[in-house]
Amino acid sequence: MPKCKKIILAITWFITTIHGISYAQESIYLTEIFERALDPDFSKRVVEVDGYTISFDNLKNSSSAYLYAYILNKFDSGSLQFDDERIIIPKHIRIKNCTFTDDFVLESFSFSGFVVMNNTISGLEFKNCDFKSLKIENNELRYKIVLEMIRTNLLSMGQNTVGISILMDSIEVNGNVNIGDNVVNKIEVIRSTFNLPPKGYFNNYSFDKTNEYDLFLHGNTFNGDSTTNIELRGIYRNLDIRNNVVNANFLFVRSRISERFFLVNNIFNKFVSFEEFLFSETWNELYWDQLAGYKLRYSQNGELSDVVSDENLHNTIKFKNLITTYKDIHTIFLKRGDLESANACYNEMKELEGKWLKYMYTTKGGFDNFFRWKLNRLLKVYTKHGTDPAMAVVISFYVIMAFAMLYFLFPSDWDKESRQKLLVNYENLRQKNLKNFLKPLIVITGTILLGLVNAMTLSINSFVTLGFGSIPSSGVSRYMCIVEGFVGWFLLSIFTVALINQVLA
Repeated sequence: MPKCKKIILAITWFITTIHGISYAQESIYLTEIFERALDPDFSKRVVEVDGYTISFDNLKNSSSAYLYAYILNKFDSGSLQFDDERIIIPKHIRIKNCTFTDDFVLESFSFSGFVVMNNTISGLEFKNCDFKSLKIENNELRYKIVLEMIRTNLLSMGQNTVGISILMDSIEVNGNVNIGDNVVNKIEVIRSTFNLPPKGYFNNYSFDKTNEYDLFLHGNTFNGDSTTNIELRGIYRNLDIRNNVVNANFLFVRSRISERFFLVNNIFNKFVSFEEFLFSETWNELYWDQLAGYKLRYSQNGELSDVVSDENLHNTIKFKNLITTYKDIHTIFLKRGDLESANACYNEMKELEGKWLKYMYTTKGGFDNFFRWKLNRLLKVYTKHGTDPAMAVVISFYVIMAFAMLYFLFPSDWDKESRQKLLVNYENLRQKNLKNFLKPLIVITGTILLGLVNAMTLSINSFVTLGFGSIPSSGVSRYMCIVEGFVGWFLLSIFTVALINQVLA
């Protein structure tokens, strides 16, 4: 037995040597932790406090907000190191399983690493601090967590129970961010910059389906590449995302909005996915200009898939799920009365459908696939897939003019008599007025204009299919009238449907 006790003591000594110091007292001043972290004679790389009451009684007004002034007075300024007026704390600090007697406030410090875990605190506030890594996990806070003007290479803030809110204001993270499973009323992330690494992430999630909270992302910049994901996965009461610049993929994954959803004035420079996303049944405010340009993508289990590229169009299920996302967003625009966004969204959706129809025809063939593909292309050119009736009017005018020029080259029955009279009148005038060419020229010009009017009249009549009784032309022009009548009937039908669609929308 004595031998076993020696082994246990040796193991305990080894662990404390590697990981730092553990205080064997029930209560400790916060200043003692920082004094040990700044003590050059303390050789351990980690200062750890586990299971004690942390008191601020030796600070002015019993508040940790005066910690900075205390350190300046306690230590010789020559023994302290500064980083832009922030006091550098060279040791890692870990505070675990402790109870704080007051709000925990840190301002103007620079840390190698900082861990706050499994503690009971009324409020936590870090301002103007630098961290190589910052972990705030599994704590119980009566009021709030505030991170303001801090910089860190890693931010992990999960499974905290916070009475009111979590605020991250003007922070900079040069690494991964994990904010998950916090029981809180509101999380705000504003005016912050996140420089995420390749294959890195910014995660906000909650697996507790009974925990609803508000999430606000306002005025932030997310930097990354095509392998970097910002992922939101949770049950949100209000989800408000505004004025962000996003240079990474933004994934809404299996989330639900119970009250209001806002997606306003954001710039998405990569892709956006709504995977099994349930929009609010009460209020959705979003605008298509943020998502235009084929930025919508399909994702499964948080993994993004490029199902619109030529080599991936074979995955019909994923493609149709992507189309479903377009349709859901289109429906929201219609409900809001935002016809411009609805038309733009629908037009892009039909363009993707045309790409898929082309793939189906080139791989499987068949007249049905060919007809559907070409009909899709015709609708694009003629009415922007039914979203622009005015374009149909312009195209119809061009068609009428084209046929009118053909009819002018192949005169109808209306033109035969006028052309015969033209020749007779021209010859008579020429004989009577050998030196005056003005009158013959006027006759010729009038006859030509009459021919153009006849050709245009015939073309309009054929296009709108008013009916002639007997078609007043023969030869090639008679058959052109029949062709134009069919084209006009077909195009006017499409125009009518497009017009009604826009009026009813």
